[in-house]
Amino acid sequence: MNLEAVTVQDCIEMHDYKGLTAVLNDGRVLGFRAEKDPASDGRPAQGQAI
Repeated sequence: MNLEAVTVQDCIEMHDYKGLTAVLNDGRVLGFRAEKDPASDGRPAQGQAI
């Protein structure tokens, strides 16, 4: 996926269909990561960036 051309709709679909959250910095998408597991102790999931 070209991270320079990611749309808000792309982020919504990644969240809804794959359970991934966009990682942003200075208004740019750096990648996507797995969301934290609500059953865990509150630490973020150790998902691999895509």
